[in-house]
Amino acid sequence: MIPANLTRARLTLLLAASLRCGLLIGGTGALVAIPRWPALFGERQTAAPTLSSPTSPTSPTILPASDAPGEDLVALPRFPGSVRSDYEVALDDRYRLTVTEFLATAAVEEVRAFYQGVITAHGWERADIGFSDGEWSYSLADGDTLALIEIEQAGSLVEIDLQISEPLTVLTPDAAPAPPPPPPPPPGDDDDDD
Repeated sequence: MIPANLTRARLTLLLAASLRCGLLIGGTGALVAIPRWPALFGERQTAAPTLSSPTSPTSPTILPASDAPGEDLVALPRFPGSVRSDYEVALDDRYRLTVTEFLATAAVEEVRAFYQGVITAHGWERADIGFSDGEWSYSLADGDTLALIEIEQAGSLVEIDLQISEPLTVLTPDAAPAPPPPPPPPPGDDDDDD
């Protein structure tokens, strides 16, 4: 069973794919017809982005001393100097969803600038960019691989949530690569006069 937070992430990534298909089929007019991401989840959307956001009483105030167990994502690298605070993986019969959270001592704008560079360098296609309740979100696509980057102030730190949904590649006997053909015979005398 996939936890609720992973189910929401999966739904967000699937909606990003739907948006991408809508843009390909309907052109940019589809952007007007589709509500922003926060509205889809019943969240209040702010009128204009601000750099400050409310912090909860449990917001971290110091950077953890070491990474939580897990792995970094190649296609969504960590912000330099950040520390991994959470890592989860969920699998179904077709996809692997990886959710990684980092904390950093940086300004939100500095982290956003870094990930805007990552998006360009790794060839991600932006499906949506949003801002709600102090959180920036970037929905991305690269073929069948979907990703979500969320950046927000968390106490005196910045919280960075990276989510990536990748199709599983399963080799079946029918899909196994064929062995290479045998090398051609060496050139020689084609005469049959012995």
